[in-house]
Amino acid sequence: MEIKAGKSYRANMPKDGATKHGVILGRRYTVTKIEGNIITLSSIRIEHESFISITKEQFNEVFNCGC
Repeated sequence: MEIKAGKSYRANMPKDGATKHGVILGRRYTVTKIEGNIITLSSIRIEHESFISITKEQFNEVFNCGC
C-alpha cells in the first residue's frame, strides 16, 4: 500500500493512552506532505490543528500499513 498525501490513516489502537514517535495511538491523522523519507501528519481537534513529522519506517510501525 502506498502512502498518499491527503489520505487519512488511523494509528494502531492504544494501550493506556500511549504515544509512539509522538503519534497518539488510536487517533486519526491526515498525511499533509511527503518529502523523501519524511512524512508530515496533521491531527485536528476542536479548533486546533497539530502537525508532526516522522520517517516512513516510523509511519509503518505506528500505522501498520506495510507501505
